Amino acid sequence: MTSTRLFNNSLAGFLKASRTFTKSAGSTSLLTSRSYSLNKSRGLQERLNAGESILCAEGYLLALSRRGYITHGVWVPEFILDDPAVLKSVHYEMAHAGSDVMEAFQYYTHREKMREIGREDDLEKINRIALKIAREVAEEKSLLFAGGISNTNIYVKGETEERVRAMFEEQVRWSKEEGVDYMIGETFSFLGEAQIALEVIQSFDLPAVITLTVYTTRGEDGVVRTRDGVPIGEACKDLIDRGVTITGVNCTRGPEMTLELVNDIVQVCPPEKIGALPIAYRTTSKEPGFMDLTDSICPANNPVYPRGMEPFCVSPAEIESFTKSCTSLGMKYLGICCGNSGELTRTMAETMGRRPPASRYLDDTQFGLLNKLKMSGQL
Repeated sequence: MTSTRLFNNSLAGFLKASRTFTKSAGSTSLLTSRSYSLNKSRGLQERLNAGESILCAEGYLLALSRRGYITHGVWVPEFILDDPAVLKSVHYEMAHAGSDVMEAFQYYTHREKMREIGREDDLEKINRIALKIAREVAEEKSLLFAGGISNTNIYVKGETEERVRAMFEEQVRWSKEEGVDYMIGETFSFLGEAQIALEVIQSFDLPAVITLTVYTTRGEDGVVRTRDGVPIGEACKDLIDRGVTITGVNCTRGPEMTLELVNDIVQVCPPEKIGALPIAYRTTSKEPGFMDLTDSICPANNPVYPRGMEPFCVSPAEIESFTKSCTSLGMKYLGICCGNSGELTRTMAETMGRRPPASRYLDDTQFGLLNKLKMSGQL
């Protein structure tokens, strides 16, 4: 049996047969494809215009790392080519927990990262598979379907813009062909790279959610800036002025430190245009990002990033507090990034006034009973 037939058989039963692959000169090439649309009655912009809030569960990278499917350091989800059912199970988990969006797991499946692991020939294949899996769950659960692009790690102003643009264009084109409702561009630490991402998405006539990530601490002037020196609030305002659907911040910082950035941003931007998706790890003003974290209790755990972050996991109570703070500001687009879980997404959904399917399995009376026994000295 050829490797192509093995690949197709591994998808049988849950991926719709819309592409045919053949082995040629040592690489798998595309023979056929077709566009697909979920034909949803209302897309992202329509829901936002109606005053609805959107919960977008992200964080698949570390969720799958916990399951042993992601290589630390390179972070390329090449397992999708071998075990696509694993990815589909995470989509189901997040849908069950209350996510309004199924985002295709295209994070770090761009040309530069695939080249690093010697699988550039599989670039289109891995993107198409990720898109099809997300689309199937979105269709089954009547959820929004989003494609994704991310930081390329090669952006240098005045030098690499066209390479970056070309990388974005191919991923957005495949996403458009697979029928996404909108595109997510995330973890951009340079405003310039985020601007290119927005331009490319708009050129395909798709709504865009573009979120920035901040690695820097506050300067002596008290301002947090992007890596190209733009105050975070002004950077978001720039993207709004360029027509982005939602902008804001994701990744790197925990709920408390993300909320600090949000408070800066809403001073110059309308909160309904701002999204926030923190990591599910506790960071502080002294150590604002997960790469800054140090473990004083277990020094052997240092450096904490990337494999020692579990002791810093946030609780559902912290997600509840973060969600309440954001909604009180008038924000309409929330989620959780690295470290996310079904439990935390369910907590966010419930705090937003939802009752997702996962809520049926939460029995607060048991917690109350144990607390009473503890306080009465019986435990």
